[in-house]
Formats: sequence, C-alpha cells, structure tokens
Amino acid sequence: MRALLILLGLVLMVAFEEACLGARFEYGTNVTSQPEWPAELNKLVNHPARYAGYSMLGHSEFSYRGEVKILNELLAIYGGVPLPELIVYLTPEFETDHPLQLQVLNRAKQVRAYVTVSIGSMAKLEELKIPKSVSVEAIPPAGVRVKPNGEVDDAEQKRVMGEIEAFVKQRRRAEKG
Repeated sequence: MRALLILLGLVLMVAFEEACLGARFEYGTNVTSQPEWPAELNKLVNHPARYAGYSMLGHSEFSYRGEVKILNELLAIYGGVPLPELIVYLTPEFETDHPLQLQVLNRAKQVRAYVTVSIGSMAKLEELKIPKSVSVEAIPPAGVRVKPNGEVDDAEQKRVMGEIEAFVKQRRRAEKG
C-alpha cells in the first residue's frame, strides 16, 4: 500500500510539473495571437521588430529592437489598439538592446496591453512620437537603487528621469487644455 501511495505521488508530481511547464510558451519571432486580442494588437505583437516573447498563465511579454523610427512605428500601432486603457511607461535605461517591451494581460476575458520604453542610449525622449490616445507615466529604472523618497541615486539616470517626469507633466497639462 505504501509503495502504491509513493508511486501515485510521483505520478501526480510529474503531471503537475508538466502542466506548469506547458503553461509557458516561448514565441521568439514566431507568429502568435489570441482570440481575445484585437487585430491591431496582433499586428503589434507580430511586428518584424519583435525578437523575443513568451506567454504564461494569461500574461504575455514581448521585446522589440529598433531605432527610433521603428519605435515610433510601434507606438503608432499601439495608439490604435482598441482597448479601454493604453499606457506607455517611460524609464531611464542605458544598457538595453530592446528599448520597447509590450505586456499583454488576459484575465477573465479582459485584455489589457501596456508598453514600456527605455529612454537612454537607443531611444531619445525628444525623438519619440507618442500618440495622443496613449497616457504616459514615468517609472524608475529597474536595478538602480531608489531612495525612500523615490529619487534615483545614479546621476545620469537621475537626469534622464527628471526629463521623463517633466515630459509627463507637460503632456498632462496639454491634455487638460
């Protein structure tokens, strides 16, 4: 009886591990889509500038490479995606080869899509053309020490973060009229 319980436990453990591994799908540059995604989102997800992507348990993330011209093309497509909330998060990042990240969330048949653009060596803030249909937010860089008051310790990233915050404030003023 004990051996049977151990065997049953091993079978269940292997089945659970396979189910968890099967929940993550690597896309790389393969074409992908979900039935809930609007056509414009599928166009963005499958843009030729994408070089990596994965989905796991209702969360998909895609990475894109390209110069500012490509980033602006991606942002224009994103601005046309018919979802209730479109947000571009701007963050200082100097050591990246993928200046644009797209996150798509599928939860209870609701789809949300958010874009993060790394401002720094590949993408300059003054060269970006962010559509008016898109809200803009500033977020601190990942992997850099942030003081309790939200300030970034690194001087160059702090300078760029200041530019991003000023850009966001100016855009909000313009939106209000």
